[in-house]
Amino acid sequence: MARAARRAKLRVDSYAAVLPGGKNGPIIKPGNLRESELFSRDPLPASDDTLMPPSTRPAMPVADVTVLKPWIEAGASGMQSVSRFKDGPPAVAKVKFEEVHEAALQKARAPQAALVKHLQERYAGVSQCRSRMSVNLEINASLLGTAFGDPDLRQVSPLADKSGWADLSDTTVTDASARVLLSMKKLWVLHLNPIAFPNSTLEALGALRALRS
Repeated sequence: MARAARRAKLRVDSYAAVLPGGKNGPIIKPGNLRESELFSRDPLPASDDTLMPPSTRPAMPVADVTVLKPWIEAGASGMQSVSRFKDGPPAVAKVKFEEVHEAALQKARAPQAALVKHLQERYAGVSQCRSRMSVNLEINASLLGTAFGDPDLRQVSPLADKSGWADLSDTTVTDASARVLLSMKKLWVLHLNPIAFPNSTLEALGALRALRS
């Protein structure tokens, strides 16, 4: 029910954005194809200065042009479905989002929940879950800049095995924290600019199996 309402609102919002037109007035006159510039400009050759969209931008897909004419003729309603028009483009494949099992997710997050909360209170915004369905964490210490150093990273170290993404850019973290970073076995993205770690540490970090960047 909620998703259907959001889709309906998106259609209405998109329609409301198009209908007023631009600085020269409306580009759609519902029910009047001849005076609707949105349609009359689209089939023009690329050399025409009034072509819409301009040749410097991607052309409107053929399927969209196909349905534009009957849509305007039928009143250009913000709630009309493509399926109502004969010879309209095929329906876009539905996207199925993975269902979130809230109870199972909270159970999986429970062991580190208290520590995550403590760190969020001490280092605002630095530690949080990667996504609404993830138990893995991201550490964004760059938000604190030079106020975040080796002692602070050690405070985060109990969450090392849950950390998949870390940004230490512009912090005062040094090579002294190499052991903490090497304990992050699930780390797949690590930002260090402009921290200058010795080659030996960088080579050691390169051995982290999950690390991709």
